[in-house]
Amino acid sequence: MNTILKLLNDNHWDEALKEFIEYTNHHEFDEQTCIIGATIMEHFGKYDSMFEFIRGGLKINPFNYELYLLLGNYYSTKNMIQAHISYENALYHCINTGNDDDRNFIEQLIKNTDVSTIQFARQVSFVIISYNTLDYTKACIESIRTTCFSQCYEIIVVDNASNDGSVEWLSKQDDIFLIKNNENKGFPAGCNQGINAAKPDNDIFLLNNDTIMLPNSLFWLRIGLYNDENVGATGAVTNYASNNQIVGSQFNSIEEYIRFGTGINIPDTNPYEEKIFLIMFAMLIKRKCLNSVGLLDELFTPGNFEDNDYGLRIMEKGYKCTLCHNSYIYHFGSKSFGKNPKHFEDIYNINREKFINKWGSYLSKNNLI
Repeated sequence: MNTILKLLNDNHWDEALKEFIEYTNHHEFDEQTCIIGATIMEHFGKYDSMFEFIRGGLKINPFNYELYLLLGNYYSTKNMIQAHISYENALYHCINTGNDDDRNFIEQLIKNTDVSTIQFARQVSFVIISYNTLDYTKACIESIRTTCFSQCYEIIVVDNASNDGSVEWLSKQDDIFLIKNNENKGFPAGCNQGINAAKPDNDIFLLNNDTIMLPNSLFWLRIGLYNDENVGATGAVTNYASNNQIVGSQFNSIEEYIRFGTGINIPDTNPYEEKIFLIMFAMLIKRKCLNSVGLLDELFTPGNFEDNDYGLRIMEKGYKCTLCHNSYIYHFGSKSFGKNPKHFEDIYNINREKFINKWGSYLSKNNLI
């Protein structure tokens, strides 16, 4: 490997390629092998091979900032917004594990990115609804803090008149913008309050408070959101959801789910699935799409079918809902509605009727039922 590195430093790329091929015929791949392989493939313009080396390296270590830097270089040949987001992720992981010289290099690279690209690689506003589930809210907030780049997001929590100490705890958090309701306004109205309070240029991430963000979950949702200008919203796969958004086996502990999900949150050649709608337990909405579609329909208060409704409204405006199979978020599930199953069933049936009344003819006309 030292011979290959010396050849690369001396710009002897053809010889380095030959030595690299010989080396990989007799050694197992590790992070360094993948970094060198991606670098060589980039030099020769073999971008598909470059991507596979990056993917292999991040499968070994999903926190390697050098690989995200290379991923940014890969995307720079296709999509500068995705490149910019990748460089941001490289900086985030470099701050945690790298050195000052590398950090300064990545920061300069980001600054040199085209101004129009920075404008459209928007930051994210988390919008979280809280109602009497403080322990879950704490875990959710902590997972955001420990897995997401603080320079790229804000957190807005709308509390629906909790009486379990949630308001008191949330009020003490310096990095949270808290909206305190005097009554339970339900999910759609609460989300709308949060959206209206968000920075006006930010994309919006509707996230249930009974979720755990995993390393790179948000990153891959953002990459998916800007994979195509017609993508209006992206959603994550998980362990608990409807709409065929569940992947993987049933595990015995949260730690096992987190290990499994972290292994999913890596590059993939075709991770996207177009959906009619996405479950709003974790849904990232592009600001341009939001401005066109509008807020959630409070007809579906206190909750259920607002996500079905929003998906169809996204479709009506010419945008797509995309499920990202390489973004996994753990979901405890039904920690608000699940406390009263009969109440949940009643609301479900009422809102299902509202949804059919609103969309029945459209669904039939477009062969969606």
